Amino acid sequence: MTSYKKDCESVKYMIPLYVRGILSDSEEKEFQIALSECPDLKEEIERWKKINNAYQTIEKTLPQPSNRVYSAIRERIKETRRLSLLQRLIPSHGVSLALVAAQLLIIIVLGVYVINLKHEYRTLSAPSITETEETSKTIHVVFKEDASEAEIRNLLLQMNARIIDGPCSSGLYIIRIPSQERLDDVLNTLRKNKIVVMAERAY
Repeated sequence: MTSYKKDCESVKYMIPLYVRGILSDSEEKEFQIALSECPDLKEEIERWKKINNAYQTIEKTLPQPSNRVYSAIRERIKETRRLSLLQRLIPSHGVSLALVAAQLLIIIVLGVYVINLKHEYRTLSAPSITETEETSKTIHVVFKEDASEAEIRNLLLQMNARIIDGPCSSGLYIIRIPSQERLDDVLNTLRKNKIVVMAERAY
């Protein structure tokens, strides 16, 4: 790798901070110098700006917590108070020790169950699928509002991709592609498609 490319790579970590405007004066000066010498950084900056704008849109459209959340918290507080009252009413220390032992046993059993639990993703394109970060790549996609389910499904099948989350209220989907698929090729295919508004790798 030439010295030119090394210098460009060394400042890439600053791009998200530059886009958000939180670099120090000295860091921004260093970044501006690198930017004048590395035209490839401008394309990276534009991509990060799109990601930043998309997340800002998502934050603005997220719904406020529903009353059910507060109701659940109130019920939990009431339950805790009832348990505290019950503990004060129990006369025997032996019974208290038995309850503690039973709770510990339940915690241990649940812990073993969670450790052995296989994590599965259920998607629209398959009944079930198990994947890890080592065997797949994740992409954030926003489709046009008038895109039909059939158009989205056909596009995903074309790239061997699966939806693992979404859509949220702003229309953001998270899709996953197998490791054998080239990430750059998939991103280019998505960005050129008429039903796609934004496609970026999930960092």
